[in-house]
Amino acid sequence: MDMNETVARFLTRRHTDPTIFRVATIVVVFVLVLLAGAVMHVVAGNVSDGVRAYVRGEGLWAKAQKDMVLHLIEYAHSSDEATFRKYEDALVVIRGDHQARLALQADPPDPARARDGFLRGRNDPEDVEVMISFFLYFQHFPYMSEAIAIWSEADAEIDRFAAVAADLKQELSTTRNPRRIQELHERVHALNDELHMLENRFSSVLSQGARWVKTMTAYASVFALLVFTGAGVVISGQIIRGISRDLDLRRAMEDEIRRQAQEDPLTGLGNRNQFHARCREQLLLAEREDKFLALLYMDLDRFKPVNDTYGHETGDNLLRRVAEILRECSRKSDVVARLGGDEFAILAVHPDTPDVVSEIAKRIIAKVRAPKVINGHTIDVGISIGIAVYPLHGRDVPTLMRCADQALYDAKASGRMMHRFFGDGRNA
Repeated sequence: MDMNETVARFLTRRHTDPTIFRVATIVVVFVLVLLAGAVMHVVAGNVSDGVRAYVRGEGLWAKAQKDMVLHLIEYAHSSDEATFRKYEDALVVIRGDHQARLALQADPPDPARARDGFLRGRNDPEDVEVMISFFLYFQHFPYMSEAIAIWSEADAEIDRFAAVAADLKQELSTTRNPRRIQELHERVHALNDELHMLENRFSSVLSQGARWVKTMTAYASVFALLVFTGAGVVISGQIIRGISRDLDLRRAMEDEIRRQAQEDPLTGLGNRNQFHARCREQLLLAEREDKFLALLYMDLDRFKPVNDTYGHETGDNLLRRVAEILRECSRKSDVVARLGGDEFAILAVHPDTPDVVSEIAKRIIAKVRAPKVINGHTIDVGISIGIAVYPLHGRDVPTLMRCADQALYDAKASGRMMHRFFGDGRNA
């Protein structure tokens, strides 16, 4: 039977039995809706995986950037070459991500060189392929292109930072002019502030992209739902029940995207975005009620050797245990979050006195430094804490974060496993 005869028979059946044609049309629409839904689900899943991989990568980059600044500041005070080599080791991590970006933006792209760069950036090997694919397929989409532009800005700032580091090393090796050294020291802090701003912008753009994907998914879902409902009304109640199941799936997907945008998937704590939002809310209340707030910025000591020695699974379980400790040591009214990598934060809401905040910090330090058995290994880590107080040290979130971060640097420079208030010259 040739094609013309097949078409003729189909048209004849259509005219003699309109119901068959309508049912066939509905089945075709139903199949197309299912295919569209499957494609939408796969695309949304791939985008979510890519966003999560780059958020984790940003956390590693931020950790390396912080270590780089810390070691360079220590080197400025000590002139210890071993400390400068630690700075260079941290710089290698950031240069690795820089290499990956340039390789993927090359014409043609060089995935092998990008893979090598991401691995030098200490990204998880399982994330690397996702990051490469995500970059290549979505680099021209609005939010990803903006994130790549911010990434390029950050790399340019890192070049300036490396130049300052080279000048500082040269100065300490030759004339050791105190005024020149102080100028370079101030330049390091200024560049560090710029890098923090770029880190926050990068995370914010990725979060906006995730929300955009969620919105587009919702719009596509609504359209598919309307078509599917119309087909279901015509054909049978069975299709209507299918619509209900499809709707439940979409709602679950939207809830999951919403949760991922506000929650750290590893520890269940709020993430950086949620923490900043909650801080802004509490600042408004504190200003209206004339109350105090205290921002505790925390960073684990000796965490990297845990990953290197026992693997990422043990490191992840340790981070979960630290999150439990922070919940135990904080009050119900406080806001607890994981900012990325091994960085955590607590906003102590309306503490009566600074001593209350100090007690919270001491409890955290004592519990974190106590030996823990994780995956059969006895783990020994510590935690350093920097504290900034509203309104004494700042009246907005960026200022408080910057002051708490500086206090954290002071705590680490003073020996680690201690807490320091911003501007307080005493060890605690």
